[in-house]
Amino acid sequence: MSLPPVRRAVVIGLMTTLLPCGWLYAFVATAAGTGSAQFGVLTMFVFWLGTLPVLISVGAGVRAISGPLARRLPLVLPLLIIAAGLYTILSRVGVSAADLAGVGAQVRATSLEELADHVHELDAEQMPCCSGEPISDEE
Repeated sequence: MSLPPVRRAVVIGLMTTLLPCGWLYAFVATAAGTGSAQFGVLTMFVFWLGTLPVLISVGAGVRAISGPLARRLPLVLPLLIIAAGLYTILSRVGVSAADLAGVGAQVRATSLEELADHVHELDAEQMPCCSGEPISDEE
Protein backbone atom coordinates (compact mmCIF):
# COMPACT_ATOMS: atom_id res chain seq x y z
CA MET A 1 0.00 0.00 0.00
CA SER A 2 2.99 2.32 0.42
CA LEU A 3 3.75 2.15 -3.33
CA PRO A 4 2.45 4.83 -5.69
CA PRO A 5 -0.80 3.76 -7.44
CA VAL A 6 0.78 3.01 -10.84
CA ARG A 7 3.59 0.93 -9.36
CA ARG A 8 1.10 -0.85 -7.07
CA ALA A 9 -1.09 -1.68 -10.11
CA VAL A 10 1.92 -3.12 -11.95
CA VAL A 11 2.89 -5.28 -8.96
CA ILE A 12 -0.67 -6.55 -8.53
CA GLY A 13 -0.90 -7.21 -12.26
CA LEU A 14 2.29 -9.24 -12.19
CA MET A 15 1.01 -11.17 -9.17
CA THR A 16 -2.02 -12.37 -11.18
CA THR A 17 0.26 -14.95 -12.76
CA LEU A 18 0.13 -16.72 -9.39
CA LEU A 19 -3.65 -17.16 -9.58
CA PRO A 20 -4.85 -20.71 -10.24
CA CYS A 21 -6.89 -19.67 -13.28
CA GLY A 22 -7.50 -22.29 -15.94
CA TRP A 23 -8.23 -19.69 -18.62
CA LEU A 24 -5.01 -17.83 -17.88
CA TYR A 25 -2.93 -20.99 -18.19
CA ALA A 26 -4.79 -22.03 -21.34
CA PHE A 27 -3.89 -18.73 -22.97
CA VAL A 28 -0.30 -18.91 -21.71
CA ALA A 29 0.00 -22.36 -23.28
CA THR A 30 -1.59 -21.06 -26.50
CA ALA A 31 0.77 -18.08 -26.54
CA ALA A 32 3.76 -20.37 -26.00
CA GLY A 33 2.48 -22.65 -28.75
CA THR A 34 2.52 -19.89 -31.34
CA GLY A 35 6.29 -20.29 -31.63
CA SER A 36 6.76 -16.57 -31.98
CA ALA A 37 7.40 -13.92 -29.34
CA GLN A 38 5.31 -11.38 -31.26
CA PHE A 39 2.30 -13.70 -31.67
CA GLY A 40 2.67 -14.85 -28.06
CA VAL A 41 2.54 -11.26 -26.84
CA LEU A 42 -0.40 -10.57 -29.17
CA THR A 43 -2.26 -13.61 -27.81
CA MET A 44 -1.76 -12.52 -24.21
CA PHE A 45 -2.72 -8.93 -25.09
CA VAL A 46 -5.98 -10.12 -26.66
CA PHE A 47 -6.68 -12.25 -23.56
CA TRP A 48 -6.02 -9.23 -21.33
CA LEU A 49 -8.17 -7.01 -23.52
CA GLY A 50 -11.02 -9.54 -23.41
CA THR A 51 -10.95 -9.90 -19.63
CA LEU A 52 -10.49 -6.21 -18.87
CA PRO A 53 -14.18 -5.18 -19.20
CA VAL A 54 -15.34 -7.94 -16.85
CA LEU A 55 -12.65 -7.25 -14.27
CA ILE A 56 -13.40 -3.51 -14.29
CA SER A 57 -17.14 -4.16 -14.10
CA VAL A 58 -16.80 -6.53 -11.15
CA GLY A 59 -14.52 -4.14 -9.30
CA ALA A 60 -16.79 -1.15 -9.94
CA GLY A 61 -19.92 -3.20 -9.19
CA VAL A 62 -18.61 -4.41 -5.85
CA ARG A 63 -17.58 -0.89 -4.93
CA ALA A 64 -21.00 0.49 -5.92
CA ILE A 65 -23.07 -2.07 -4.03
CA SER A 66 -20.81 -2.31 -0.99
CA GLY A 67 -22.00 0.99 0.52
CA PRO A 68 -21.78 0.70 4.30
CA LEU A 69 -19.78 -2.53 4.06
CA ALA A 70 -16.88 -0.81 2.28
CA ARG A 71 -14.72 -0.75 5.42
CA ARG A 72 -15.26 -4.46 6.06
CA LEU A 73 -14.89 -5.72 2.47
CA PRO A 74 -11.10 -6.23 2.71
CA LEU A 75 -11.79 -8.76 5.47
CA VAL A 76 -15.07 -10.27 4.26
CA LEU A 77 -14.16 -10.95 0.62
CA PRO A 78 -11.02 -13.03 1.32
CA LEU A 79 -13.00 -15.08 3.83
CA LEU A 80 -15.72 -15.67 1.23
CA ILE A 81 -13.12 -16.69 -1.35
CA ILE A 82 -11.51 -19.11 1.11
CA ALA A 83 -14.92 -20.56 1.98
CA ALA A 84 -15.78 -20.98 -1.70
CA GLY A 85 -12.43 -22.69 -2.33
CA LEU A 86 -12.88 -25.06 0.59
CA TYR A 87 -16.43 -25.83 -0.52
CA THR A 88 -15.18 -26.58 -4.04
CA ILE A 89 -12.39 -28.84 -2.82
CA LEU A 90 -14.60 -30.71 -0.36
CA SER A 91 -17.43 -31.16 -2.86
CA ARG A 92 -14.98 -32.59 -5.41
CA VAL A 93 -13.82 -35.24 -2.99
CA GLY A 94 -17.36 -36.03 -1.90
CA VAL A 95 -17.24 -34.66 1.64
CA SER A 96 -20.51 -33.24 2.94
CA ALA A 97 -21.02 -30.95 5.92
CA ALA A 98 -22.35 -33.91 7.91
CA ASP A 99 -19.22 -35.91 7.06
CA LEU A 100 -17.07 -32.99 8.14
CA ALA A 101 -18.91 -32.71 11.46
CA GLY A 102 -18.41 -36.44 12.01
CA VAL A 103 -14.71 -36.15 11.30
CA GLY A 104 -14.45 -33.26 13.74
CA ALA A 105 -16.12 -35.30 16.47
CA GLN A 106 -13.90 -38.26 15.66
CA VAL A 107 -10.74 -36.16 15.83
CA ARG A 108 -11.71 -34.78 19.24
CA ALA A 109 -12.42 -38.28 20.56
CA THR A 110 -9.25 -39.88 19.21
CA SER A 111 -5.58 -39.33 19.87
CA LEU A 112 -3.22 -38.35 17.08
CA GLU A 113 -1.41 -41.67 17.39
CA GLU A 114 -4.65 -43.60 16.84
CA LEU A 115 -5.43 -41.46 13.79
CA ALA A 116 -1.95 -42.05 12.36
CA ASP A 117 -2.34 -45.80 12.88
CA HIS A 118 -5.73 -45.68 11.14
CA VAL A 119 -4.26 -43.84 8.15
CA HIS A 120 -1.50 -46.45 7.79
CA GLU A 121 -4.12 -49.25 7.89
CA LEU A 122 -6.13 -47.83 4.98
CA ASP A 123 -6.11 -50.01 1.91
CA ALA A 124 -5.95 -48.12 -1.41
CA GLU A 125 -7.98 -50.83 -3.14
CA GLN A 126 -10.92 -50.29 -0.79
CA MET A 127 -11.00 -46.52 -1.26
CA PRO A 128 -13.24 -45.28 -4.10
CA CYS A 129 -10.84 -42.45 -4.92
CA CYS A 130 -7.99 -44.88 -5.61
CA SER A 131 -9.69 -47.85 -7.24
CA GLY A 132 -9.81 -46.40 -10.76
CA GLU A 133 -13.57 -46.91 -10.92
CA PRO A 134 -15.87 -43.91 -11.34
CA ILE A 135 -17.39 -42.64 -8.10
CA SER A 136 -21.17 -42.45 -8.20
CA ASP A 137 -23.33 -40.03 -6.22
CA GLU A 138 -25.30 -42.95 -4.82
CA GLU A 139 -22.52 -44.07 -2.48
